[in-house]
Amino acid sequence: MHLHALSCGRQTGRFRGRDADPLTIPTPVFLIEHPQGRVLVDTGLHPAMGHDPASRIGGLAKAFSFALGPGEDVGGRLAALGVDPAGLHALVLTHLHYDHAGGCGLVPPGVPLYVQAREWEAGRDPEAIATHAYVPADYAQDRTVHLLDGGHDLFGDGQVLLVPTPGHSAGHQSVLLTPGDGPSVLLCGDACYFADWLDTGRFPPWTWDREQERRSVDVLRGHRDRGARLVFGHDPVAWAQVPQAPARVF
Repeated sequence: MHLHALSCGRQTGRFRGRDADPLTIPTPVFLIEHPQGRVLVDTGLHPAMGHDPASRIGGLAKAFSFALGPGEDVGGRLAALGVDPAGLHALVLTHLHYDHAGGCGLVPPGVPLYVQAREWEAGRDPEAIATHAYVPADYAQDRTVHLLDGGHDLFGDGQVLLVPTPGHSAGHQSVLLTPGDGPSVLLCGDACYFADWLDTGRFPPWTWDREQERRSVDVLRGHRDRGARLVFGHDPVAWAQVPQAPARVF
């Protein structure tokens, strides 16, 4: 099994808190190459976010700025690797926020989606859509959707586990990879933005459920303490140390 890390755009805003200085963060996407098939984890920003973000996220665009150049969306990144998205085994979304589900339309609808049922419900609820960063058009494709209720072993061999880590969003999940020849790697998604937040109890200024978020960080910390390498959601310093495609993380 192998893992590729893809940078699919950048965002600038006050991600460390409303009183913090603006910070430019990466928008990570991951490609897992498992013997039984390729899996895409998240899809980054919609291509329009590079030139007309308000057309996708409305007034929320006033709070952030975005950079997404030609070939930097998930379709371009996969093409650069010679990967046909129609041949993917599965699409896994850690959650449905615009910077994680924005590129779903670039993944053919024949590719099945794996998402937590609570997240899918929130992403289709009018009140949640109005108050959180859900853009239903991002994930409105007519595809097979596997709604999960808890942890899930994607291939049945323990190598790709979907781990519930709710709090940042209603049904957030992280992805635990356990290759046969190395330590586990935990793709945290947005359960923890920055490496230094893992032990300090700090969180983004926006959340779905703060207490759930705290418990999910405890889950991440437990995996870290058992030897897993954590890949954080939007940490520019940590991301600079992650080998970028076409190189492999492992």
